Amino acid sequence: MKILVMSFDDGTIYDRQVIALLRKYKMKATFNLNSGLDGYIWYLGDRPIERLVLKDNVSLYKGMEVASHSVNHPHLSELTWDEIGYQIGKDKENLEGIFKRPVTAFAVPFSDYDERTIQVLERLGFTSFRVDSNNQDFAFPKNNLQIGINADTEYDDQGDSITRFIKDKSKDALYVFAGHSYDFEVHGTWDHFEAFLKRIKAHPEIKVMTMSAMVKHHYRIG
Repeated sequence: MKILVMSFDDGTIYDRQVIALLRKYKMKATFNLNSGLDGYIWYLGDRPIERLVLKDNVSLYKGMEVASHSVNHPHLSELTWDEIGYQIGKDKENLEGIFKRPVTAFAVPFSDYDERTIQVLERLGFTSFRVDSNNQDFAFPKNNLQIGINADTEYDDQGDSITRFIKDKSKDALYVFAGHSYDFEVHGTWDHFEAFLKRIKAHPEIKVMTMSAMVKHHYRIG
């Protein structure tokens, strides 16, 4: 089966627009959230980027997958074992408390992790781990706890890669599109994202799934 997964980090106000477009095309995605950064604002240049207050946006993510992105987005490789455990385990606990559903997917903050992160994820029962290494082909990773990406929202590079994915004749193939909803706002590429969704919709052989649904289907985990 050809499966496409969309994975968005950080839980910013622009998730609203992404989710509206996903619902328009009857698609789902995985949203990787930080439970300890409610309402936090930071700047890209002079543009403010605001995070959502999660408890006030439970209904927004209805029908989408809620996944962990750590409590407050640290560089995991710089932390102690206990700190890594807290960042991942507490975020899982917090998100499950807010959204009243299991959280089994994790996406790495800052592309920064080491083997300890994987061991903590295994111990806590996570079934998927999205890393930010770029995959040039569409083969399913051997390890469900190291799933790379094929295209990134920041670089607007999905056009060429999705064309190759559509043309790929493999019986089983995976395409992971990942990044941040705010990239579409910052770079003015909302129309590109909608065109991307339209292309996917035109190919019913491509099944759009959340990260955990993909892992359950392909790896028989979860």
